Amino acid sequence: MIRVSSLALEALFESLQASGIDAESGLRLQEGGSGYVLTVDKPGPYDLIVSHRCATVLILDPETVQRVGDATIEIGRGSEGPEIKLRRRLA
Repeated sequence: MIRVSSLALEALFESLQASGIDAESGLRLQEGGSGYVLTVDKPGPYDLIVSHRCATVLILDPETVQRVGDATIEIGRGSEGPEIKLRRRLA
């Protein structure tokens, strides 16, 4: 199961709003490069949708949810300031 911290939800929401993305689009978590990336997309019929303030914020397809497993998306400190982090829970 993928959880999203309240601080990360608010940050993702504000980012989408500032970018002028419509409320039905959101950020899709998907594999890319050396890890996972967020890309703007619209949800499909089998996607899990995470909403905040009546807007789609995060889109997760069933395969990604299964691959990621038990994890939390949160705000962490990066070398250039706050950044979104995917923190996996170890079994």
